[in-house]
Amino acid sequence: MDLIKKVYQSRVFKNGLWLTILQIVNTIAPMLTIPYITRVLGASKYGSFSIALNLIYYIQVVVEYGFAMTGARKVALAKTQKEIDKIYSSILYSRIVLTIISVFFLVGFTVLGGYDQNTVICMVILFLIVFGTTIQLTWLFQGMQEMKPITVISSISRIISLISIFLFVKTENDLYLYCFLYSLTNVIYGIVGHIIARNKYHIKTIHISLKNILNELRDGWYLFTSSAMSKIFGNIGITVLGLVTVEYEVGIYSAISKITSVAILLFLPVSQALFPYISKVFETSKTDALKIIKLVSISTVFVFSLGGLVIFLYRDLIVEIAFGSEYLKYSLLLLPLLIWMITSIINNFLGIQILVASGHQKEYSKAFTVSMLFLVIYNLILIGKFMMYGVATAQALSEITLTIILIKSISKIYRKSNKTNENIC
Repeated sequence: MDLIKKVYQSRVFKNGLWLTILQIVNTIAPMLTIPYITRVLGASKYGSFSIALNLIYYIQVVVEYGFAMTGARKVALAKTQKEIDKIYSSILYSRIVLTIISVFFLVGFTVLGGYDQNTVICMVILFLIVFGTTIQLTWLFQGMQEMKPITVISSISRIISLISIFLFVKTENDLYLYCFLYSLTNVIYGIVGHIIARNKYHIKTIHISLKNILNELRDGWYLFTSSAMSKIFGNIGITVLGLVTVEYEVGIYSAISKITSVAILLFLPVSQALFPYISKVFETSKTDALKIIKLVSISTVFVFSLGGLVIFLYRDLIVEIAFGSEYLKYSLLLLPLLIWMITSIINNFLGIQILVASGHQKEYSKAFTVSMLFLVIYNLILIGKFMMYGVATAQALSEITLTIILIKSISKIYRKSNKTNENIC
């Protein structure tokens, strides 16, 4: 009981509350705009937007690299302001280098992809998201366990974008304007975040050598490969559907999958608040860290499973209200997507909170690689015959596969640790 009380009185709990507020705003905004946009743009134009956004997410993951986790962990363990300045500068410069490289990815997508004009123009405008990602500092505030300022910034920028979409996007001809307003949140979020970091917390840029940049890239490599595969293969459904079918089906699949994606957003505060805290606990006590993870994971999975059951039982009503009658006959897509949602949450506790927080990024990356290879296999088997239903089922099966691999990997590590009587860290 003392351990539980300590958790709820700690900064991790307070930061969890701020992250919850942040995710509520981030959840409400899509739930308000998506029903409006899917009706205004129609399934085909929304499909063009979804294909472009999906490709931009591939570029974005290059710039994000593994810094969201490695940066937060390093800042959480930093002892002095000088160390934090060095981490901040190294990651910022590393992201600038990666952004320059990502321009070539954008050119490659637009020239070689064979996409229609709408999709290409959407992609160019949505590249603003990549710029915003380059300068965003969520990892810094997360590592410092000071989520209040970044929550306020993100919430305000999200609200500005939301109001602008309702005011200015009126017909399907406003597709490009929608892309710009959609990207606006990331840009505002990044710029204001830097202003606060420099003025309030006195974070400053210092000289960083090429060696420092290479070290950051090396440290984040395993998490980068995991997150890259997660983005690439996690969105492979939209990518493949965009290649083998019309924009209409892509729009249908992308819209309905937003329901589970929004649900996952509600889980992110738990993950983001817990990670830096649990990383510190692992440094001193493996037993205490595992107790905390067990406590949080059981209650979290139960709540989301209950929510998933409600969504499935009322799926027709939810889909019709959210997107309109055009999408209603595809509501059964939610069954495999909900299975994917629950297993994704389980895998976060197994992979991020246990393996990565305890310093076993390499093992997590390997597990993720294998599961993504299975995702490709599942898609090849299912998509030809079942199309969007096959894509959704492949995602669910891949997450279940990852769960099995992570459990085996963790068991192996702890058996080895017990035999050698060494701490997992």
